[in-house]
Amino acid sequence: MSIQKLEGLIYFTDLGGFGRKTKNMPLEEVGQLLLDYAREVERAVTEAGGFLSTMINDSALGWFPPEAADAGVRCMMDLKQDVEAMMSARDRSMSLKIGVHYGEFLLIHLPPDDQPNLIGSTVNTAFTLGAGGNDNHRDKLILSEQAFRKLNADTRKAFHKFTEPVVYLAESD
Repeated sequence: MSIQKLEGLIYFTDLGGFGRKTKNMPLEEVGQLLLDYAREVERAVTEAGGFLSTMINDSALGWFPPEAADAGVRCMMDLKQDVEAMMSARDRSMSLKIGVHYGEFLLIHLPPDDQPNLIGSTVNTAFTLGAGGNDNHRDKLILSEQAFRKLNADTRKAFHKFTEPVVYLAESD
């Protein structure tokens, strides 16, 4: 087991309305839906140079190293659209809530199977943002100011500033 202090872009995702939209589905269908969702998250994140640390039911937690911060935010923008389209195609329309924060965190491999876990205030902030934040932007991709500052000028154009607290919301199509 190891403990590493790292810096990077932390993301947390949550399928809004998952419990409500799946409560009457057969258990096997719910399982397949989650498996397909997890595979899509892992594929997208890995292709963009990031890591999926943990899937907990309909939520994902992971990170991108500093040099992949911009690619990580673009990945989250695409992932939101792709997952929402996948759910809609299955008549399970759900919004993918995503919170992204940048800073230091610890990567710890824990028993029983050496599972990677992320801890620290950076993780807590990403979780809080990804859980939905303000009622007015629960279905948005939300970036903290620290994450926004790591983006290049072209990627920044996809966001607008929303104060209280300072977060950046992806523009809707």
